[in-house]
Amino acid sequence: VGGKIIIKPLDSNSSRGVYTVTSTDDLKRYFELSLKWSVSVPAVICERFIEGTEFTIDGIKVPGQKHISLAISEKKHFKHNKSIASSLFFSHSNPKFNYEQLRKLNNAYVDLSGLEFGLTHAEYKYENGEFYLIEIGARGGGNYISSHIVPCMSGLDNMQLLIRMAIGEKIDTAELKIAPELADRCAILKFFDFLPGRVSAIEGLDFLNSHPKIIKFEMNFSPGDEIEKPSDDSKRLGYFIAYDDNSEKLKALCREIDRKVKVCYE
Repeated sequence: VGGKIIIKPLDSNSSRGVYTVTSTDDLKRYFELSLKWSVSVPAVICERFIEGTEFTIDGIKVPGQKHISLAISEKKHFKHNKSIASSLFFSHSNPKFNYEQLRKLNNAYVDLSGLEFGLTHAEYKYENGEFYLIEIGARGGGNYISSHIVPCMSGLDNMQLLIRMAIGEKIDTAELKIAPELADRCAILKFFDFLPGRVSAIEGLDFLNSHPKIIKFEMNFSPGDEIEKPSDDSKRLGYFIAYDDNSEKLKALCREIDRKVKVCYE
């Protein structure tokens, strides 16, 4: 390839076995680690590493109708491991990137794919003015993206629509419009980042439970557990999903969560 590459298992999930390779030494160090996560065939995918910002985009395809992209997020990653997402910020527009261009690209791909109906989840990267498809699947996004965030951002009950399509019910075009009053709404899926150590207590859970704009949260550890920095997506320490009327309000809510939710150590 002549430059930085990324290696990953043929069939895995949660970023297991995904490594960035910049030298022959890196390849020797990570190849077997990546290979062990390939399930069906002992093989590793090697690709040119695409620099730039990463995005997710969820949508829905109805029989006989064009695909509609419903929710786009801009991703950020943990400093200690750039393969693991630390947050996904959802908005209908972005001053730095052309989301309309991304929607058109994603819709065209699904419409040409032959998918008859279903939910979709894709990941793209933006490099030198172009969006590059990283991966796409005929399913909704995980971590409650399809079940909680997409309805919050679009006003559509996409899970109910999927069930109705699965049993052969016709979906009218009028049912697939994003609610105009949600044009400025933003949402975030953010993963907690705490220092390693043995936990004695977790502060701020009552705040997370009671705030009306925090849709869902979860801690993947308890007092008494030894925690460490995550080595893949499945090892993340917990998350919260929140929304607000616009990006500034949501960013203020995130800062409040950062102040109030803390881990105490033994």
